[in-house]
Amino acid sequence: YRKEVFGAEPDEIVILWVARIVREKGLANFITVIKELNKVAKTRTDLPRFRVVVAGDGPDLGWVRTELEVYDNVVILGHKGGTNLAKTYAAGDIFFFPSKTEVIPNNLIEAMASGLPVVTDDVGVNRAIVQDEISGIIVKGTSAIEDDVTNYITALTRLMTDRDVAKKMSKAAIDSTVGLTWERTFQSLLHAYDRCRPGLPYARHISHDNLDNPS
Repeated sequence: YRKEVFGAEPDEIVILWVARIVREKGLANFITVIKELNKVAKTRTDLPRFRVVVAGDGPDLGWVRTELEVYDNVVILGHKGGTNLAKTYAAGDIFFFPSKTEVIPNNLIEAMASGLPVVTDDVGVNRAIVQDEISGIIVKGTSAIEDDVTNYITALTRLMTDRDVAKKMSKAAIDSTVGLTWERTFQSLLHAYDRCRPGLPYARHISHDNLDNPS
């Protein structure tokens, strides 16, 4: 799949984007980073060959094609779902998602469960999912509007050149997503609602099993 669909060679690092193609998900920064990364690759002999794979559909897909299809190492797949989506994640090496507007970024969790160290922004929900320097890199000092992308470049090139660190983050990413199920998520939500019932003191230390009629 990696070779046939991505056109990737064995020695290439695959940087993956999987999300709806809309500007509010950090597309301007993503496009700028890929352009700058290609410039950096011309001057850094230690940087391995890389391929950028974009999976997703949306109103700004045409813009992404216009900006990035001029590069031989960029592959734009369009929408992927089901088994093909799982294969797309599994065939990547690094997941890069510079979005500051997510509520629950399932794509980060899916990428990590597939063994990809992630590079993403320093916002609350991302910090709740990604352990900085353990399962990925939380990039600080970035702007939601296209600006200086040096910190993104530093994070990506580090994972591209230090494959030992990338492998450790890959394992940690998988381990950190074990047990992240919808059942667990909603049980936690119900527990929070139970603690807020009128007449029931708000007590974070009370376990779910000790609540009145927890079912």
